[in-house]
Amino acid sequence: MIESARAASRLAALAVALSCGALRAQPDRDQRFRDDLQYLATQLPAHHVNAFHQISRDQFNAEVNTLNNDIPLIGDTEIMVRMAQIVASIGESHTSLPLPQGQTPFRWFPFTFYGFDDGWRVNAARTELAQLLGCRIVQIGDTSIENVFSKVATVISHENDQWLKQQFPDYARWADVLKTVGVIAGLGSAQWTFEALDGHRFSLEIATIPQGSISGVGLPDRQGFAPLYTQNTALNYWYTYIESTRTIYVAYNKCTDSDPPFSLFTQQVFGFLDTTPVDRLIIDLRNNPGGASAVFDPFLAALQARQSRFASTTKKIVIVGRRTISSSLLNAISLKSQPYTVLIGEPTGGKPNSYGETQNLTLGNSGATLSYSTKLFISPITTESLLPDRTIPFYSRDSFARHDPFLATALSDEFAAPPAPGLDALRNGASFRPGPVAPGSLATLFVSLPGASGVASSFPLPAKLAGVEVRLNDQAARLAAVTPSQINLQIPFGISPGAANLQVLRDGVETFSAVAPIASSSPGLFLADSTRGDQPGAVLNQDSRPNSSEVRARRGDVIQIFATGAGPLDGPIADGEPPAGGAGPWTVGPPRAFVAAESAEVVYSGMSPEFPGLWQINVRLPDAPSISKQVPVFVIADGVVSNAVTVWVEE
Repeated sequence: MIESARAASRLAALAVALSCGALRAQPDRDQRFRDDLQYLATQLPAHHVNAFHQISRDQFNAEVNTLNNDIPLIGDTEIMVRMAQIVASIGESHTSLPLPQGQTPFRWFPFTFYGFDDGWRVNAARTELAQLLGCRIVQIGDTSIENVFSKVATVISHENDQWLKQQFPDYARWADVLKTVGVIAGLGSAQWTFEALDGHRFSLEIATIPQGSISGVGLPDRQGFAPLYTQNTALNYWYTYIESTRTIYVAYNKCTDSDPPFSLFTQQVFGFLDTTPVDRLIIDLRNNPGGASAVFDPFLAALQARQSRFASTTKKIVIVGRRTISSSLLNAISLKSQPYTVLIGEPTGGKPNSYGETQNLTLGNSGATLSYSTKLFISPITTESLLPDRTIPFYSRDSFARHDPFLATALSDEFAAPPAPGLDALRNGASFRPGPVAPGSLATLFVSLPGASGVASSFPLPAKLAGVEVRLNDQAARLAAVTPSQINLQIPFGISPGAANLQVLRDGVETFSAVAPIASSSPGLFLADSTRGDQPGAVLNQDSRPNSSEVRARRGDVIQIFATGAGPLDGPIADGEPPAGGAGPWTVGPPRAFVAAESAEVVYSGMSPEFPGLWQINVRLPDAPSISKQVPVFVIADGVVSNAVTVWVEE
């Protein structure tokens, strides 16, 4: 694919030149680039500890020779991208020619995006492109985003897909990169296709701009709570204490000494730990791209000296992610080797057995700098990434709701075993996420039922609607609505946790079957408007008015949150019916509720009289400074973390 793109590029350049009458010789320019390329080709293998551990010397030289011949035919930025491809062919993250570099500025598309579990979604843009916020990228030109990922991967130095996921959003916004790998034809503009939050798709011709910062709008915006991992990112390290959950949160953002020195910072953290009630110590390495691993040694020693505490009263939780690489990866491995440590988050961007300890080379004519590795680090961990004990999905709607699912899982204290895998077609009726569903909960099943249509008009909800039935272990689900592509239903209260045989019947004939996972609890919070990026919750204020930016709650007020997936109840309730006589049975043990990062008092938790399977949770807003403007709300039931929704609180 790379060779075909290069061939097309050479032919196009030649055609343009011939149409002007003749190729214009640029001996000075061409020779300068050839000198840089020759320097790269000789000095990188000479200095790297083992340059040809993945690509052969002959393959490397062939790539160099091809580019050397193409230099008169292609533009300056394409030469830089091609040199980055040659460096990336070495096959490890630390040997890299980062882009953009060189004398000629690159052009980029004026928005940013991130790779969530539900796709590549736009999270910031110039004001005139605000309509893109929250949208999923489907394709660029005629190339699907999946194929764009594969093409751009040839430019990014990496050892695993996690580091590619970290770097791809930056590289894929550079028009010069996309043109070089054959995704777009020119540098001025390109057509991008998106899918909006309401599901409709649209295409937009987007013009590029010169490289620089993007000022405009973001999702979430700055009018509310910022998750802890997004705070103080310019600091190499910092910590805070969340009194309501008795949690110390340490953000270790860079393996570099700062002010105060890290040894003094360590004394401050553990001095606080030794004199304060602390149920959990959370060490967050997800934003840490490395530095010097030895900086963290005092912290490791302080942890080791307190193993008896971590064996009894205080949980030790480490968060890692796709940006955890290099020295921070070594620190994470050291933490994992200590007893009583739990790793959560996502697989790391760094590979345990990898090259590192970098030095730099500078190309004399273009001024570009590339790094190379001088040491191979050996680890008994043979996986492509350091794998957490609990891998946590990160959905875009949680990010847009100002929520941190990694921290939420740490607060759940249930991270040893992952949840059962979900049936993708069966979703929680509130969060619309795959995963186990709970007895009595509302759910959505995506199936093909051409021409089927019906909405239940009364209670109890029927077991058969528009000729359609759903059965789980031969128990009839109650149906709220049927369309040609989905069924809204209530899971039978009598179903037991575990694997259930699910069947869809139409006019008595089975049209779909699968195994559905059932959990005792599976909390999901309803949205007031699922098409809005800021994820407003189906929440009533203390005066029973819907919460909004215009009608805000106050700290200390009790709000009503509407959800599903409550789990065990303290009394019986019939399938397909709301509780008789008003508020229904209470849940057996209330969920834990959180507003921002603060624990909140649950005043009531039981079934709502409004609709079958609807769970009402009344929560008192904490009186804490962080509870101001727009804040996330989530619950934890039976160790399972819900999605988050947002509420507005007076300042």
